[in-house]
Amino acid sequence: MKTCKANSCYDNTTIWSWENYCSYHEKCLSKLREYKNIDNIQELETFSTWFNGNCGYVINYSGSYNIWIVVYEPKQWNKDISENLSVIRYKDSYSDLSSARDKAQELKDKLQNDGWSDTPILEIYPYTDSYVSFNNVITSPYVVDNQVGTCTKNANIPLVYFSYSSSKPSDLDKHFKPLDIVWAQCVNRWFGNEFYHVGVFLGNDTVFHFSGDNNSVEKTTWEGFLKSTFFNGITGKILRYHPIIPFKNYKNIIRQAVWAKDKSFWAKNYNLNNRNCEHLANRCVYSINLSEHMEMKKPSRGQTQKQLDGSPNLSSEITQVNSELDNSVSYRPQNKINEIKNHKVNHLQGIDMECSIEVNPRYNYWYNPETTN
Repeated sequence: MKTCKANSCYDNTTIWSWENYCSYHEKCLSKLREYKNIDNIQELETFSTWFNGNCGYVINYSGSYNIWIVVYEPKQWNKDISENLSVIRYKDSYSDLSSARDKAQELKDKLQNDGWSDTPILEIYPYTDSYVSFNNVITSPYVVDNQVGTCTKNANIPLVYFSYSSSKPSDLDKHFKPLDIVWAQCVNRWFGNEFYHVGVFLGNDTVFHFSGDNNSVEKTTWEGFLKSTFFNGITGKILRYHPIIPFKNYKNIIRQAVWAKDKSFWAKNYNLNNRNCEHLANRCVYSINLSEHMEMKKPSRGQTQKQLDGSPNLSSEITQVNSELDNSVSYRPQNKINEIKNHKVNHLQGIDMECSIEVNPRYNYWYNPETTN
């Protein structure tokens, strides 16, 4: 009788032909090696969290013991979304395996905790207590970004979304997961300068955004969102920003979006420099009060270097923004937010915010290529 070396695995068998790990965990390691070459692995554990059913950690030895957090998102066969496996090395190393194991278990417990104020990124990101630039945080392996299509509109051509073939804007649903941030590019038809309109995808052909044209927080269809980028422009790319490690609990994102829509947050108070559409999206999803696009326009900035709205580090910035939003949001509609797919949030005033939350995939392991949410 053999016992799998992976922690919390109880696969005892005389059938499988493996030496150290069961077939299941051997395939997990095989998938891991496709993305990251980690030698001399000492321990492995797979587990589910509230944001992903395909998480785990490995501990390896290379002069000291290192912890690697693994988050796997399978290819979505019902969507045009590729698989992604993020492997993140924890900031500290340890002289003995026992200490590394204790820390790995602590990280696992924190990632599995499903509280309103949870901020998983602060458990994983290595520089939370020091100064960082925005584009050092909103990048792989913490956030996936990619171009998913192009739009065009002129006097003779109606609004058309182009991906691999022409299709209607609502088909963009297949390129996004709920609570992804959307960037839609616009090029000014007179001056040629480029800008972006930014929103948050809520699922079911719905985007939440701060409309500069209407000077109000709105939820609209893909077509309505994209049309708002063509007030002065003619064409643009469509970009997706998807947090692999959440910056806040999705229930809090939805709660704050409902509140912003209900209370007309920033209504008639649009300001391109400090209260624009990207500020709102980043505040809701990342808890970071910053517009990268505006920061890049400032003189002598080769990259986005703003000190996160005056906060000394990422941890205090996220805490500060969450505190500001939490102090503003006086209600917590817990009975309106269900941790299931295709749930609907209804505020008492009758304002609906729809969001298809995809949390736990059908199979809880890294390697299965046919997993769908």
